Amino acid sequence: LKKFNVYYGLDVIAGLQSVKQESIDGITDYYADGDIFYIGGAPLIGIDYSFNRLLSVSTEMKVRYKHYSGNYSRDEQDHITPENSQKTDYKYSGSSFDIGPVGFISFNIHL
Repeated sequence: LKKFNVYYGLDVIAGLQSVKQESIDGITDYYADGDIFYIGGAPLIGIDYSFNRLLSVSTEMKVRYKHYSGNYSRDEQDHITPENSQKTDYKYSGSSFDIGPVGFISFNIHL
């Protein structure tokens, strides 16, 4: 079938995010710092239908897997009641798995 084309592939997913917050009002000072690193992959399969050499429509589906790890720290300093001040540190890791996009349709113009 010359008008239909089936394709497949693999997307590599990687990222690094970092967050810093600071709030100082003289009564309670709040500091937060965190980062996350993730890596994964998304195999995909798609179908493309060509109306002619100029126009086509396609859809694809992928399965995404990501493994992530990171840390987060928070420091609250209470100047009125210092015994209420606290510092916490979190380390976390895990993974996520999802299917998508479902129902994705792309209309293409080939020049």
